[in-house]
Amino acid sequence: MRDGIASSTLRAPGGYAAEVAADPELIGAIRAALRAAAQPGLAGPMQAYMKSATPYLGVRVPAVRALTRTQARPRPPATPADLSDTVLALWRAADYREERYAAIALLDTPAARRVRDPSLLETLRELIVTGAGAETIIRAGLRDPRLVPSTTGDPGDLGVRAGRAELPAWSFAWLAGR
Repeated sequence: MRDGIASSTLRAPGGYAAEVAADPELIGAIRAALRAAAQPGLAGPMQAYMKSATPYLGVRVPAVRALTRTQARPRPPATPADLSDTVLALWRAADYREERYAAIALLDTPAARRVRDPSLLETLRELIVTGAGAETIIRAGLRDPRLVPSTTGDPGDLGVRAGRAELPAWSFAWLAGR
């Protein structure tokens, strides 16, 4: 336990175990809200459209963002480390695609904008590398216009090369725009 927040061991990319101190109340509240908003009739078509192996609940991205903001409002992160740990715990243990979208949306809540700093670049790197690229990050939550990549379609324009993320200049602009 760290600072009153329970720790859980999760599998980090590469398969090693990583100790993550996260906000389990916030994660549970987000998951419960997503399940309450689930529309099973949309889940299959959404998964098919995205050609995803990850199942969907059938919650549209704008609703995911709104639910995430609502659940995060009474539980703001105190530090960038708190924010990162919670985002990564939700991301790594996601059973549904919308849980990953919620993890991304947590990074752009008003409270998160107040604590963002360059240490979050490693969090962004993991989300980009393990989440099928930066387009997932942009599509799901971080809608800051400074994050819009060039339109060439080249993964290099998104800062993703050879299976690892090389964070592009827009990520620094995002941090500066708190």
